[in-house]
Amino acid sequence: MDKIKLGDKVRSSVSGFSGTITAKCEYLHSATQYCVTAKCKDNDIKEAWFAASELELVED
Repeated sequence: MDKIKLGDKVRSSVSGFSGTITAKCEYLHSATQYCVTAKCKDNDIKEAWFAASELELVED
């Protein structure tokens, strides 16, 4: 069972990018990836995909 769920707040342990999980992609022969969406200071929205292994849950 995955510990990360849609809507969770997370941070990448590699890049430091943080935001909310908005999508999940599962592959047959590769690691599960998650789309992390963040709202930036200029109200611009940024999205990036990360392997599950580099994401850590963030407390509100």
